[in-house]
Amino acid sequence: MLPEISELGKRRRRLGVTQTQLAKLAGVSQSLIAKIERGRVDPSFSNVKRLSDALEVLERRESVSAKDIMTGSIISVRKSELVSGAIKLIQSNGISQLPVMDGEHLIGSFSEGTITELLASGTDSSKLSKMTVVQVMDEPFPTVREDTPISAISPLLQHNSAVVVVRGGKGRGIITKADLLKAVRK
Repeated sequence: MLPEISELGKRRRRLGVTQTQLAKLAGVSQSLIAKIERGRVDPSFSNVKRLSDALEVLERRESVSAKDIMTGSIISVRKSELVSGAIKLIQSNGISQLPVMDGEHLIGSFSEGTITELLASGTDSSKLSKMTVVQVMDEPFPTVREDTPISAISPLLQHNSAVVVVRGGKGRGIITKADLLKAVRK
């Protein structure tokens, strides 16, 4: 059953989607959507179906949240750990980055990319392996709550290699770009 035509605009606005974005997704023109929302046209069944289906896709995407796609166990490294130990931890777990912790507090991040950059810039590998993580760490990963929608997480992962999911100020999970694929399968 199709929704009321008058509800299409409300659903679109609630999702924060422009008429142009919805038009592209639904395969109709932006001007048609504008006319429908203003009540100036009686759209065909197929156009209402296209718009409704596109909105349903967006609503499903909005309903997926951090807790649905996060990896529940966070593998982290202490700030006092040697770089050589952190590298072993990355390799043994088949991951490419780690949150750096000071007790229960997230204070930085450690990644293959940082080590690669240091080596490429001429840092001696034997000296690097004996340094502590705190000496080479990057900024901490951004944090989100468990109920954060995937639409807010995706942009964070365009500029960061991971996002930490927190509840009550404590890390409960981690999300990487690979975890976003879980949302596509849902």
